[in-house]
Amino acid sequence: MTDAQFLWHISVNILVAIGTLGSVIVALFGQWLRLKLWPPKIRMSLVSALGEKTLENSPDGKLEVRYYHLHVENDRPWSPATSACVEFVRLEEPGPDETYQVTWFGRVPIRRRHQEMYQLTTDIGSPVDYDVCRVSSGRSPTLKLMPIIVPNNLKIQYVGSRRLRLFLQVNSLQNVQTALLVEIAWDGQWDDGDAEMAKHFKIKVLRHAG
Repeated sequence: MTDAQFLWHISVNILVAIGTLGSVIVALFGQWLRLKLWPPKIRMSLVSALGEKTLENSPDGKLEVRYYHLHVENDRPWSPATSACVEFVRLEEPGPDETYQVTWFGRVPIRRRHQEMYQLTTDIGSPVDYDVCRVSSGRSPTLKLMPIIVPNNLKIQYVGSRRLRLFLQVNSLQNVQTALLVEIAWDGQWDDGDAEMAKHFKIKVLRHAG
């Protein structure tokens, strides 16, 4: 074997070894490096301030309800937030002087849209929608918040004029800190039309955090 052949043989073996080592490193630490360098980038927004009207079964027959949804999107879908859910962590209501004060805090997941079809948590790579609240028609129109679990000290149904602030937060294995403060103002009335209902019920984002 000539010197040139020997050097070529050594160079090929070194490159093969480097490639093998690189493959092992990627296999062992690739996900960890990806999460450190490019963690999930979650954004939350309201699907529509008008909500979505539908019909639901009730003891009195079909009941018109209007759902208000939260849209959760990952700007890095190739780096998903795993075992993720949206949690309701704080409720604020106006006090005697109309200043908002905390009336409940904790950590309970809210419903995913069509939750019955899915597990409690999900990987957020593709967009996912969640239920924030709903307003139902009937003799006594009712506002209902949509947590999956209802602690004893958390009120989720309201009749009549109401103002609320909801603090919502994404929770995942990557500890993504993305949160949203949503304000609801309702005069207690129901209307079938989108534009008409928008005069009675208003929902908006006050602040993003993350």
